Amino acid sequence: MKIRACFIVLLLVFLAGCSDSKSIQDDSKPVHIVKAGKLNNCSQPTMEKAINRIFPSPQWTSEKAAGNEKGDSVVYVRGTLQFKGQDAKAELRFIVDQQTGVFDITGFTLNGVEQSHEITTAFFARACQ
Repeated sequence: MKIRACFIVLLLVFLAGCSDSKSIQDDSKPVHIVKAGKLNNCSQPTMEKAINRIFPSPQWTSEKAAGNEKGDSVVYVRGTLQFKGQDAKAELRFIVDQQTGVFDITGFTLNGVEQSHEITTAFFARACQ
């Protein structure tokens, strides 16, 4: 009986250690829509491949958009990139309409500072090379 109890405890610890909420979110429908999507005039086959060119190890998460009755979601892509020769913490935000599969870029920050449309456009131009 004691061995069985120890086995159950070890199994629970192992399963809890293997569980990662980020991994669950990484496989969410909104994240999949953005990863599989494509920008117009982008040579990269998917958004995921374009972003991987800039972020060495991007972290993809999603959440339901606040105050949105349609059920849209916000997808975040976070990572570190080179900006003006230095490492910068970056975050991209997309709004995703899960019903239509359409997404749009809603924001881009570097070190917590919201970037202009021009810098965001330059980021994606570089990612799409």
